Amino acid sequence: MSMSDHGLSRRHFMSGVGAGGLAIGASAAMSAPAAAQTTSATKVAATPASYYLVNARLETGFEREGQEVVATRTELRTLRIADGKIADILPADAKAPAGAATLDARGLLVLPTFQDLHIHLDKTYYGGPWKAVRPNPNGVFDRIKEEQALLPTLLPVARERTHKLIDLMLAMGSTVARSHCNIDPVVGLKNLENLTTALAKRTNDLECEIVAFPQHDLLYSQSESAMREAMKLG
Repeated sequence: MSMSDHGLSRRHFMSGVGAGGLAIGASAAMSAPAAAQTTSATKVAATPASYYLVNARLETGFEREGQEVVATRTELRTLRIADGKIADILPADAKAPAGAATLDARGLLVLPTFQDLHIHLDKTYYGGPWKAVRPNPNGVFDRIKEEQALLPTLLPVARERTHKLIDLMLAMGSTVARSHCNIDPVVGLKNLENLTTALAKRTNDLECEIVAFPQHDLLYSQSESAMREAMKLG
């Protein structure tokens, strides 16, 4: 059967997944303010290290028309989770031992956690008032000029918004990230300091690599010395 046979369109799956080592596709996302038009999955309460995940849907193969894959076969299974890892894949009708903790996946699709390998956690409008994209007739030079005025105003709320953006990623099933971080003469190493401080509080939630990035160009903005200092910080 294909995902659509179970009411799991790829669009709805990608727009709502559970957090943690496993991503569980949502067949019906939570409602959100109409103005935002966003979706997220229901957050699952903290689970023990070992438990049984029942009614979990796994991809088991493909359906083809000639050489083309046209659908995914899925079947329900029970997963035994031990110390945060899949220890056993059991038949769907397998009974959990008496007293064992269980979590009902409600027939949703189970996938490995997602990775966001290009994100800017150090600077974001997310969590603040909506702002439309401004035109940039002069290309990147307009963006540099815009950021030179913008970045200092974001510093006071940088850590708060980083946490909100991490919460959004976790709600959508991403637990690994690689974040670029501005290194430039306007804010120096302040974005890096804010980002490392914020990430230090989320080590149990998100695995994140930081890429020190001369957003305003290394030579154009004369950022060589600041980049060297960032490298010394590891």
